Amino acid sequence: MYVEYNTLSIPDLHKYQILLLVHKFMYHKYRLASVFSNYFELNKNVHSHDTRRRKDLYVTAINKHFGKRCIKHKASTLWNQLPEVLKDRIICQKLY
Repeated sequence: MYVEYNTLSIPDLHKYQILLLVHKFMYHKYRLASVFSNYFELNKNVHSHDTRRRKDLYVTAINKHFGKRCIKHKASTLWNQLPEVLKDRIICQKLY
């Protein structure tokens, strides 16, 4: 059915919307509500040393299964799993 209507499945649509939120945070903060202006944190702001993953989002440690479903954790994990070419600002701007 999804192929016929050329749309994403519900779980994929959920992930897509989460990634759009992160993209807006990274490149278009003015499009977000002020609540989200400091919602995510970059690794380079957390670590005092330079790392390979400094451009990725910091993933907070969680203790419970419930924590894995929180938007902050889920969004950071999804964003960090994307290839660098997709995270690039020039390519992502074409989404809008």
